[in-house]
Amino acid sequence: MYRVRSEMDKGEWIPAVLREKLEQNWEDNKWKNKEAVNKRNRRSSNGPLHTCVPIPTIEHSKRLKTDSNMTPSCWELYLKTHKMKGDP
Repeated sequence: MYRVRSEMDKGEWIPAVLREKLEQNWEDNKWKNKEAVNKRNRRSSNGPLHTCVPIPTIEHSKRLKTDSNMTPSCWELYLKTHKMKGDP
């Protein structure tokens, strides 16, 4: 995708409708801001900027059980581990 976005590759192998949607995303300010942050993170000389360790699923399950006094269902556990910060 980088090669298509930077026009090194024409992207003829991508269907036209999908290509248009990708180009719209690449022009969006939200995408550009995220791209700038990622670029700064990659170029950092102070080591990794993300130092948190991923929390195992079993730990999420224990925390949910403590919060609600019930064992969480598979669906509740899935929602907990697949939701972006700030999502309802």
